[in-house]
Amino acid sequence: MSLGQLDGTAEDEPVSAAGVADANTGEAPTAPTTDSTANQPQPATNRALNDSLKNLDRKQLEAERLARQKSRKHADSPPSSQDRGRPSKKPRTGTSIASSQGPELIDLTAPTAKSPTARSQAQEIRQILHDEGISIPRETTNRQVSASSRRITEPQYLDGAVKKTWAQGFPRNNDIKIEEVLQKSDLNHLLVSSFNFDTEWWSTKIDSQVTKQTWIVGSSDEEVAAEWTMAPVLFENVSVSLADMKGVNGIYHAKFLIGAHPKYLRITITSANLTKWDWGEGGLMENTVFLIDLPRLPEGQVTSEDDFTPFGQELRHYIQSVTHRPNLCNSLLKFDWSRTKHLAFVHSLGGPRTGEDARRTGLPGLSRAINKLNLDSTTLEVDYATSSLGALSRGFMKQLLEAAKGEEVKVTKEKYDNDVQVRDLLKGFRVYFPTADTVRESRGGEDSGGTITLSKKWYEAKGFPKASMHDHKSTRTGLLSHNKVDEVATTRENVAWAYIGSANLTAAAWGQLSNDRATKTLKVTCRNYECGVLVPVDEKAPKMEAKDGRVPGYEVFEGTLDIPFEVPGDKYGDKNPWYVAWN
Repeated sequence: MSLGQLDGTAEDEPVSAAGVADANTGEAPTAPTTDSTANQPQPATNRALNDSLKNLDRKQLEAERLARQKSRKHADSPPSSQDRGRPSKKPRTGTSIASSQGPELIDLTAPTAKSPTARSQAQEIRQILHDEGISIPRETTNRQVSASSRRITEPQYLDGAVKKTWAQGFPRNNDIKIEEVLQKSDLNHLLVSSFNFDTEWWSTKIDSQVTKQTWIVGSSDEEVAAEWTMAPVLFENVSVSLADMKGVNGIYHAKFLIGAHPKYLRITITSANLTKWDWGEGGLMENTVFLIDLPRLPEGQVTSEDDFTPFGQELRHYIQSVTHRPNLCNSLLKFDWSRTKHLAFVHSLGGPRTGEDARRTGLPGLSRAINKLNLDSTTLEVDYATSSLGALSRGFMKQLLEAAKGEEVKVTKEKYDNDVQVRDLLKGFRVYFPTADTVRESRGGEDSGGTITLSKKWYEAKGFPKASMHDHKSTRTGLLSHNKVDEVATTRENVAWAYIGSANLTAAAWGQLSNDRATKTLKVTCRNYECGVLVPVDEKAPKMEAKDGRVPGYEVFEGTLDIPFEVPGDKYGDKNPWYVAWN
């Protein structure tokens, strides 16, 4: 269960396999018994609450709102007579929920200490709720941790690494556990971004006495957003930033962890939600993780703007766009970014964007990153593994190919862009998505397929590029994949790269392009917030040479990442994909 399950959409995120029309059999599903699903991953629903909040009904949420309103009356600057007693209609976007007086000042480099503002706010809200007869349990402990007793960790991944998530019951091989990612013994501050958030499970992985957390979440559902505002009351050392979902007809889907340790900053970008299933517990699901450690600069030194790499610039731009906390972003400059020069951070910012914002996000942002890293090419092959497919069209695939080549991404004139010949796409665009048989034969069976989403109506729609479909099978037999991995090899010598992140192969994730009527410039509209990293293959690695104008084989990625799925994969033939459709 989660504190406040973020909005789901049929396109990009899961619904329970037992709670939807079973398009894979044509029969209505039967309600599962408790025993039948006890050991299966429980996919996201539109709204699922942490046990601590199960008893919070509308009246209680209103009481909490009034509690925050009352607490604001104690601020140093009281409201004017015109505003007194009237709640603001402005959205509380990008501010610390723990502080009603604006964004809390957060420095990733500062030692762990509970913010006095956050502490007093949480205590006051809890007291007012108590006076209203509402008792809220808190995930906390009285254990004191001295700085001298903490194990100080060292940076491990100075040049970055791509790993598979650990999977229970499988031999360990270039994989990583969530505990190994966090290194919680000396984790001072953690910036967390996730879609599906199991707060109960997560609280077992973090030491709240050691680590101060900032959660970036988003919901266009006001009731769910209100539930998130309770996080600082329920969990110690937590503040929350709500991403701006106004005008975003989608979800906050970006997944990363940025942890500050005494000696380094660890940046982790992944396809995994913060749930036990996504991190391999139960041995049913797998994801991919990229992580890199940035050494802390000596006291008093900072990275200059001129030396800040494109990777760092785009990461900071994304964080500033969703949190509106400049001092948090500026604290990133206290680390050494020099070894991120070979990387690119790519993102999708939710809602319509024009001008410079449009050029640096979604598909145009991908093209821009390709050019900055000098990875542009004229001939390439794409292998895109995805856990969700939307209303895929040849026109959208053409745009993605343009972006992957580093070309200007053009607006398509028609929904299905019939001028795009199927044979041109089939030459080098393979889409990996599991067949119904692959899901049924997995370790978790059909009950674990709720996070793998495709609507039958989309697959059977005119223009869907069925001939590009390949079965998505893990190299660890029996695991289902929640990966979003895009591998690109080109005919340019020493040019190949991989994308690892949160973006599925959907227009919701990568953006729809149009011409803005007001500005007469490009407009990019992303329904989702997403992020990922481009990891080029080491140009000095062996087996990189393209011969006779042909794209090199999959061995080109050896040493950069272990491809987690079977390539090139079986073509669908007469098989059907796994469907999860809304009831």
